[in-house]
Amino acid sequence: MKPLKILAAIIVAVVILLAAMLGGAACWLHIDEAKTKVIGQATRLLSEKLQTRVAIDSASFDVLHLDLNLYGLDVEDQQQRKLLQAEHLAAKMRLLPLLRHELDVNKVLLKGVKADISKDSAGRYNYQFIVDAFKKDSTKTKKTPTDSTKKHPMTFDIKHVALEDIEVRFDDKHFYLQRLDYKCKKRIAHHLEIKGLEGQWKSKSKKGPVDNQARIGALKGYMNGGERWVTIDRLRYATDNHLPRKNTGRPKFGFFDAGHMDILAKVRINVLHVAKDTIVAEVRVPKADDDKTGFHVTDLNLDVAANKKVANISDFSFKQRSTTLQFKKATINLPNKKTGAKFSFQTSRITGVAILKDIAKPFAPPLAGFKIPLLVSVYFSGDDNNLYFKKAHVSTTDYRLDIKANGRLHELVNKYKLDIHFDVDQMQAKRNVVQDIINQFPLKKKFMMKEMSRLGVIRYKGDFWVGYKKERFWGTLSTAVGRLYADVLINNTSKYITGSINTKNIHLGKVFELENVADVSCKADFQFDFDKKRTAAVRRRLGGKLPIGHVVADVPEATYKMLKVKRVHAEIRSDGAVAKGSIVQRNKNLDLLCDFTFDNTDGLKKIRLKPNVKLHFGGADAKSEKSRMEKKAKKEARAKEKARKKQERDEQRKAEKAAKEQQRLEKQQQKAEAKRQKAAAKEQRRLEKQARKNAAKNSD
Repeated sequence: MKPLKILAAIIVAVVILLAAMLGGAACWLHIDEAKTKVIGQATRLLSEKLQTRVAIDSASFDVLHLDLNLYGLDVEDQQQRKLLQAEHLAAKMRLLPLLRHELDVNKVLLKGVKADISKDSAGRYNYQFIVDAFKKDSTKTKKTPTDSTKKHPMTFDIKHVALEDIEVRFDDKHFYLQRLDYKCKKRIAHHLEIKGLEGQWKSKSKKGPVDNQARIGALKGYMNGGERWVTIDRLRYATDNHLPRKNTGRPKFGFFDAGHMDILAKVRINVLHVAKDTIVAEVRVPKADDDKTGFHVTDLNLDVAANKKVANISDFSFKQRSTTLQFKKATINLPNKKTGAKFSFQTSRITGVAILKDIAKPFAPPLAGFKIPLLVSVYFSGDDNNLYFKKAHVSTTDYRLDIKANGRLHELVNKYKLDIHFDVDQMQAKRNVVQDIINQFPLKKKFMMKEMSRLGVIRYKGDFWVGYKKERFWGTLSTAVGRLYADVLINNTSKYITGSINTKNIHLGKVFELENVADVSCKADFQFDFDKKRTAAVRRRLGGKLPIGHVVADVPEATYKMLKVKRVHAEIRSDGAVAKGSIVQRNKNLDLLCDFTFDNTDGLKKIRLKPNVKLHFGGADAKSEKSRMEKKAKKEARAKEKARKKQERDEQRKAEKAAKEQQRLEKQQQKAEAKRQKAAAKEQRRLEKQARKNAAKNSD
């Protein structure tokens, strides 16, 4: 609101100067023949005092009622540019209180005001000369303590202020006020009503300039003793960075974009206490909507006690269509450039019920069908680049899913360095809740759902990490058929899922309904392709329903019927249509071999087996075969490591290329904006030069 304060200061200064100059002629200013002469003299004296052009079309002054009216006020700055224009300025005062050193103003009216405030290259505002004119008056002869004004200071009482059609330009900011009414009764009850207050300004972001727009449809305020409140209706805030939305061409990305916002809200504020640097208030937001992003708030309540250093929030509650969150208190440390204080916050325990479909459109469209209520409890803290979650507890209302964890989010500002880590202390999923959760997502194909249901109650303890286009899970998974350790990496750059599984005793037969297979201990490495383009090309060529990828496993021990086998090596490779595998169990003189194929994970009972044996005699043959296998394993390990390093280098190059491209686009946008501003400044200088020529021509 700084531009409005500056405007008020300029108007008050000009009116006071004019009133002082017109006061000497007040007794005969009502005579029509004298008006033109007095106005001319007053504007000439004011122009001389301010060293600039001041013009008034007409004026009137009623001595008996102290009613002052000015029409067509025009004030230029010292560069002969329009500083202030006003269609009508009026003040109506009472005469008798002046005898008691009381300025009793019944009404002040400002109508059709335009102000253009700017700053030169030295940082000096174009209205500063008016301030300097007042300073000169204040440095004149100082009054002694015995002066009558010292004994009887002037008091002010303004009963009614009305503003209509007020427009202020402040550098690249533009503000407009349709109407303001301020009324005061007996210096106790204060009423404020505003209609049509709007502002436009520019801000900077990493992607370039952003146009900001705010508008208040209606504002009502009231103050009477301890009762204070403000109601804001149709509060609108919008941004536009003139770039495509972040989710353009990416349907799975949410609509929320800080460069494209359009929020419409209703707000009520009850002010409980106001001091020099402190305010205590109740904030109520019964509605806030952004139809562009799909973010809707149905109720927001909080109490705030704030000063320049800290804001204390209490009794916070937040509601969406189906989501409710609340906490008792929070502390926000406010940033301060002078003291070096940084922004940070900390809350008490946040509790509530969340349904993820409420945030689907703004943040994650795939969650649009997620209707399972989740109970939430967490302690939340952080700063402008980091967030921390302590004692986070998420569960379904029937506790079939129950998760306890601690987490952190680092490097929020730089997405290429994003580091999200959650330490899962406990996760339990039972009674097919995993399938229920998977069914909330719009998946066309769902693999191994039956096998998953046979795992029974699933318990997990481990870690979850997210970086730039990567997610990783690692930890221990306990099920009804055994326990295993898993390490899985989802790479959204290469579109591969890679990982390893290690188990000492898992009943694989129960999982795949293979009655003759019992407990198995194994270590397996796997990789699966989830790239849509690559997968679609394979599906068109081969068809099939299987995942595309491969698994390599070493089985120290397995049980088949009454037979126990040890030191088994197995490989499975799937092209999406058919999975081909081989099993090798090596002994001193006899190797057991088995090749197999299948085309559907739901029908592994129909797996096609091709057993074989290989005889070899003598330790030398066994040793040579073992040496050959070891060399083969080492070669495969070296090839795998080489491929992994190559993949990491490719990903790093892609990330660096993306970062450079982003920087190039930002520089290009900055250059374009600088060029536009330079052209606008050049055009402005041309127009000013033309205006001066026209003014000189008119004066001649």
